[in-house]
Amino acid sequence: MEARNNFSSRRTVAFLDCLLIAALLCVSAAMLLFRSSADDESLLVVVRKNSDEIYSCELSDAAAEKEICVDEEFHVVLCVMSDGVFVKSSDCEDKTCVNTGKITRSGQNIVCLPAHIVVELKGENDDFDAVVG
Repeated sequence: MEARNNFSSRRTVAFLDCLLIAALLCVSAAMLLFRSSADDESLLVVVRKNSDEIYSCELSDAAAEKEICVDEEFHVVLCVMSDGVFVKSSDCEDKTCVNTGKITRSGQNIVCLPAHIVVELKGENDDFDAVVG
């Protein structure tokens, strides 16, 4: 009689496992759909030096690769593309701005402390405090 109970409990656990996996797949799919719809917003590239805005443009306006020389002292070169922004080269010592890579989502930024430059992507719905990841 116990062997039958063990089989019955294993069958129930397997059924509950399948339900859990299905629920996780549904949640994952919903998150992917939400993220892809959030990526459709128009983004604005804003470049600031010492808190003064020195350059801005719509990311969608950059149909091809566009290089911008931002600072003459450190020779910071930005590359603005339709899918993101990155620092192509900089004469600063630590190269943190270059190693940051391409930013593609609203709220992300690149900072070059020696040159006092902040590159930021702004979106239509910037009502959050921070971006993680």
